[in-house]
This record gives sequence, C-alpha cells and structure tokens, in this order.
Amino acid sequence: MTNQVLMARQPILDQNFRVVAYELLYRDENNRANSSFFDGSEATMKVILNSFTGIFDAGRFRKLPAFINLDQAMIEAGDLPGLPKEGVVLEILEDVKATTQVVEQVTKLAQQGYRLALDDFEYHDDFKPLLELCDVVKLDIRALTEEQLREHVEQLKPFKVTLLAEKIETYEEFQLCLGLGCTLFQGYFLSKPQLVEGKKLSTNNLVLLELISELDRSDVTPESLERIISRDPELTIKVLKIVNSAAFSLERTISSIAEAIVIIGIKELKKWALLLSVSQHTEKPSEISRQLLCRARMTELMAGKTAAAAPSAGFMAGILSGLDALLDLPIHIILEQIPLEPELKAAVTESTGNLGILIQDIKAYMAGDWDSVSDKYSLADLAESQNNAMQWTSETQQMMAS
Repeated sequence: MTNQVLMARQPILDQNFRVVAYELLYRDENNRANSSFFDGSEATMKVILNSFTGIFDAGRFRKLPAFINLDQAMIEAGDLPGLPKEGVVLEILEDVKATTQVVEQVTKLAQQGYRLALDDFEYHDDFKPLLELCDVVKLDIRALTEEQLREHVEQLKPFKVTLLAEKIETYEEFQLCLGLGCTLFQGYFLSKPQLVEGKKLSTNNLVLLELISELDRSDVTPESLERIISRDPELTIKVLKIVNSAAFSLERTISSIAEAIVIIGIKELKKWALLLSVSQHTEKPSEISRQLLCRARMTELMAGKTAAAAPSAGFMAGILSGLDALLDLPIHIILEQIPLEPELKAAVTESTGNLGILIQDIKAYMAGDWDSVSDKYSLADLAESQNNAMQWTSETQQMMAS
C-alpha cells in the first residue's frame, strides 16, 4: 500500500506583504520527513509543484518558486531528480554540517543554476564557503535575541545574500526585522489582526455582516434580503454580476435583486455573501484571503465527509475563524453583528465541539503541524480536502476578480 504524502505550504512575503514564494513542508504517514517527496517520478513532482505554487494573484495566474528542504544525506547523495532550476530554491537545513563533501555538492548545485538558502542560520566561520554560494539566509527570530539578530545582520553584510526573517508572530517583530534590513518574511503574523484603537466596522462591512446574519435566520425571505442588499450600491452590483456570470449559465440577464435572490437561492447566496466578505478587502494582503478561502472550503468538505456539522455551517465557521485578520478587529466585536447559533459561535471563538476541533485540525494541517492534528479526523481525508480546496480557491479568486 502506498503511503500518503502529507503536504503543506508556508508563504514567504516581501516587505509589501506580497507572497513571492512558498516553503513546501512534506512527510509521509510513517513520519519520513524528506525522502517521501522525492520518491515520486519527475512528472509527479511537477504536478505537486504546480498544485502548491500556482496561485491567482493581482488579476492573473502566477507560479511561484518553492523552497524545498534538503538534509545532510540528500545533499551528500547529490541526486535531486526532476527539480526545475527556475522553480525551486534548495533550502539547506540548520543541522547540516559544512563538511568538505557538503561544500563540494552545494558548489555543484550552484554551478548547475540552482538557487540556495540556509535555514535557521546561526553564524559560524565554518559556513563561509556556503555563504559564498547561497542566495538567501533565513534567520529564526525565535532562536535569536534582538542583540544576536543585529549581530548576525552585521556579520552577513559582506556576503551577497538576501535576509529572510522567519517565525515572525507579530507586526512589531516584522517592523524590527524590516528595519534591520531583512527583505523577506515568514511567520504567522499575517493571520493576526492589526488592532487599531477606536477602529469600527465600515458601512460596507456592516451591511455584509447584516446580510450574513439575515441569511442565517430560519424565516428569511427574498424581500428582507433585498432590503439589506439595496442599501449598498456596490454590493447590489456584485450580486447582479454573480447571478449573470457563467456560474449560473442563464439564457437571459437579471436586472433586479429580488429576481437574483430567487435564482441564486438562499443557501447559495449565503456562500456568496461570505465570499464577498473576504474578497472585498483589496487593501489587505491577498494571501490572507487565499488562506481563509482554502480553510473554509476544507472545513465545508470535511464537515460533509465526517458529519462534524452541516457543510454550510462548516464553510461559514471557516470564514469567520479568520475574519478578524481581514477586518483588523477582535472577533468578538465582529460577531456582535452576527447572532450565531451558540455551537457555531463556540466553534469559532473557543474551538469547542466537533466543528471547533475540525477548524483547529485544519489550521494545524495547513501549517504542516501534522502531529497536532487530533485523531478525530483522517490525515488522508485532510490531504484530499486540501488539494480540492486549493484548486477551488484559485478558481474562486479568479471568478471574484472578473
């Protein structure tokens, strides 16, 4: 029986929060961390790279470089089948020793045209030969004090390397690393809100949240929905564009909100309202929306597969679980505008119940923290759901941008 390969991607951002690459994390269910990715054929690896590094961004499809980890044994073996030089950055793990054999093999890789990175780097003179060959140096800010971080930046100045600060958890840490000269960044800070004292929900956001709340009522009517949607001209136009799009394959165009609501249906309109709540924040990094849509779709699929909740509730919970990062407001303030069912609210705010556990498991899976996934859900099911969700997310972002 073939082992399931577990895959995850972590975005690497530039100073404008634009995703410029993904680090690929991988292992199989037997906990082999590296060889499982390279066990497949060249064609298989290309499919994986295309799936995990192709995104719809800024109005077009982009294929980003993939940072791929190499350990000591893989480097010394000197055999990396099927990796396209233009599509990968080979990342030398922190526990690799700069032996003569390693330096020789890394030199060959550089001569072949591969871009190279040093992971979790801590300066030592033994690494000078590798620093001369590498393009990127990753500094783990959790492993270094601020003083040590400054020292490393100074020590690395003679080398022509790009500095990547990783494991950033707050926007304050991002600003510190940016000020020190780092130009690439990695960490969970992007999924956290930038809280600004006194900030309130905009009128557009309030209307959308009111619409989501109304859609969740058992006695909702097309007329009540029309009254809410009509208060926001931009939302009105978006709803009409949706129903007139290829997604509904109509033979005629629709010109009234009431007619559009009837055609879309309450259940489908609820999903589109949630999608609009994510897609309208064009001032926020697109990676936030991308991750949130992928999480929501995974939750929807897994809820349907496991009966953890109704699929529609799973999708809603997935969106709401990260809406604070898009709106830059605490989640409890956002949820004051949406009178959710107690179980759904607890799943989003306290991670309790089957749905709450599922969301936490999906977050852990997407982060590559597979050991933290509970035994309630199958890793194979999560892998399948993620593959579906990434494809769906790319298609959905393209549709919402049209």
